[in-house]
Amino acid sequence: MNDKHAVSHSVISENEGHLLEKDGDKGIFFIGQWHWAKAVWNDDGRGEHITKKIGDNHYFLMCITHIGSNFIELNEPSGARLSSLHKRVLFSDAFEQLIFEPCHEQIIQDFINAGQEKSKAILGQISLLAAKFGLQVSGDVSSFVSGKSLPSPIQESSSTGIAVLSDVMDVNAFKGEMIVFKEKTLPSMQGDLERTCQVITKWVLASTMIPSAMMQSIKNDMKKIDDRIEDVGLYAGIDEDTVLVRDGIPAGADEMIHVMQRRLYMDEECLLDYDAGGMSFTKISEFDRWLCRNGNAERLLPFSKTVVAFKVRRKTKSYDNSIHAFVRFSLEKQDEQTFLYVRNGEKIYRISTMLDFDEMIFPSDDGFINEPVMVYMFCGKVKNVITVREYEQVLTQIEESKKAGDIDRHHSSLFDDIRHGRYQAFDNQNVYFDEINQYFSDKIKKYNKVSVVLQGLLDRSEALSPHGRISLSKPSDFIKHIKLIYDAEYVLYSGEKPDFEAFRAALNDKITSESVFVGQHEAFVQRETDRENKRRLRSAYGDELRELDRYIPANNEGPGKLAIASKQMKTGKAVFTWYREPSVNYMGRDYYDKKIKDSITVPFSMLLNASAYQKGDYKRFFSDPRTRQEYLKWAPYLLMAENYACGMEEPSRPV
Repeated sequence: MNDKHAVSHSVISENEGHLLEKDGDKGIFFIGQWHWAKAVWNDDGRGEHITKKIGDNHYFLMCITHIGSNFIELNEPSGARLSSLHKRVLFSDAFEQLIFEPCHEQIIQDFINAGQEKSKAILGQISLLAAKFGLQVSGDVSSFVSGKSLPSPIQESSSTGIAVLSDVMDVNAFKGEMIVFKEKTLPSMQGDLERTCQVITKWVLASTMIPSAMMQSIKNDMKKIDDRIEDVGLYAGIDEDTVLVRDGIPAGADEMIHVMQRRLYMDEECLLDYDAGGMSFTKISEFDRWLCRNGNAERLLPFSKTVVAFKVRRKTKSYDNSIHAFVRFSLEKQDEQTFLYVRNGEKIYRISTMLDFDEMIFPSDDGFINEPVMVYMFCGKVKNVITVREYEQVLTQIEESKKAGDIDRHHSSLFDDIRHGRYQAFDNQNVYFDEINQYFSDKIKKYNKVSVVLQGLLDRSEALSPHGRISLSKPSDFIKHIKLIYDAEYVLYSGEKPDFEAFRAALNDKITSESVFVGQHEAFVQRETDRENKRRLRSAYGDELRELDRYIPANNEGPGKLAIASKQMKTGKAVFTWYREPSVNYMGRDYYDKKIKDSITVPFSMLLNASAYQKGDYKRFFSDPRTRQEYLKWAPYLLMAENYACGMEEPSRPV
């Protein structure tokens, strides 16, 4: 730490008292204290802040609402639809930026009184101007201070109005003055009055800041209790949610328990043992049966004692072009659950839990947290974290771009964020040190919950029996009995990733006049979606209609997901034709029996030649988890071609 940042800090009392010492200065800071905080700008914000000028610097009156491990947080009262200043000051800067104010109550009350006097003055001005036109002002300022919206302060008096009119020499000029008063003067003064009352209301709320700050501290303590309750629930509920999927001879007591790092998805894993024509699961027990067939269990749970986390699907939202059209899981109530499948020799168990594991249920290593990092904070939350090494590499790229003169061309978001100074070091000179530290702590807690679940399996379930007494809180027991398998880092796979576009090109090189294609349906859906969105944009209700992601007209099913082209062009395109239903009953005559011919032209680059596809070709893209998620978008093409190769689907023919 640099000397300029050297500050001594200690907690001295139960009421959040903190003693700071630096360069001979000493001060006690606690929640509820009011200070003059140095401003970064000199604008009063139209009178809504309590300010003070000392020398060349402007200060705002603010209350300490939180004291962190390296900072003091101050706020103004919030409410009444006005902005509230928020400031964090490092301990090392506290004596330079904060001045204690012991008489804050009197200062705030004087500010409120001044606001009330201003409100009365505005009402008085309105009253005088209104009287000129034979009108009366009703209401008083106290109704506005309570936070109520401002009513119209003008009432008509017919007798006064007649008397005023009788004295007017130029009626037209008088009428013009009344219009100006109504449309400009009065609205402006009403706006000033309403804002003044909002400022008063804001500072009346100053007395509530200390209880609010204390409530936040209590909420933080409650979060710790909630975490503990969750741990107990995870541990205690293991035996209640354990189901025997396959019986048999268990593994030996000395066999290590292998925990797979990567969370799996049931629908995606089914792709590797896909039944041509489609698969449907309405009960979780049906997936259990699939798991136990054709060596699937041995592939997914490869060790004699293995624990793997599953979710039903990666995303709950599905379309007709997704893998859900081929592998259907109707388990909506269980979409949010995580299922742990445990292999113990020949036995397989399923454990249901509401614990939401990450994509990796344990980290690759803890080095990232120990390695220096840079953090991008947004709205007080961690948006992204990178290592200092990565940060410095991008800084080098920025300097090279400056020298090359292309600094303003399109770069990655990381490049732009670093260029604009959005990343700050994670150290004790970062005012968001506590939030960043909590971010990493939460990750560690989440990973540690895996140990809670495993301990519950060992203590309260037969899933991993037989075994001796194992306490995973002891490092020696963990090392002896648990083996972490880092399959998310792909150490189990090697070689080049499969290239879908190269695969497509190879199939399309074999196109003939009788080739059956896949892909034209998606081109049709995109065309109709674009048309519908344009129609909605032109509609009188365009502002109320959302943009669609997918749209298929009710009267038009399209060319078919598997189809033969009516024409192939030398330019590398195929034309597909089909009949659609008429959209309207034209001129009151019955045209519903008359089909209308439709067509679409699609480049070969968007199609896949299913005629050249060989049974099982799809597996090359999904057997390697490095590429599975990347190629899921092509699953409908590949599985439709698989169905055709297996004789389960017939193509649509041209009309």
